[in-house]
Amino acid sequence: MDFFSPCILASVLVATDRQFTKSQIKYSDAKMETTITFESEVFKKIMERINGLDRRFDLMIRKAKNPLKEQWLDNQDVLFLLKCSVRTLQRHRDKLRLPFTKINGKIYYRVSDVNHLLDTFYDGRRGRI
Repeated sequence: MDFFSPCILASVLVATDRQFTKSQIKYSDAKMETTITFESEVFKKIMERINGLDRRFDLMIRKAKNPLKEQWLDNQDVLFLLKCSVRTLQRHRDKLRLPFTKINGKIYYRVSDVNHLLDTFYDGRRGRI
């Protein structure tokens, strides 16, 4: 079933015959329009697979929208990623460029905040922030 791509579906029609049920799937691209006829069992399997993908996409979207499940990095991880000194990282915190959270004396940064810092202040010519 891997040849079948759900993104090319234009319409799904279910036709009932006296002996068995067939399903017709019509799709078109820029060059041609084609109708493919499947037995009902094959069609059910295809639709189950599409529905399974839909559930997986919904789960991924819910995970992405949940800010409490965002990843956090400690000071050492950020120093390694940014390739900067402890003092430079301290400057970014002092200038409020990089939000942080301090828990039991240890500093943590959200991955999205580090990405924002890179997007905003990274100088590609010098290769640093």
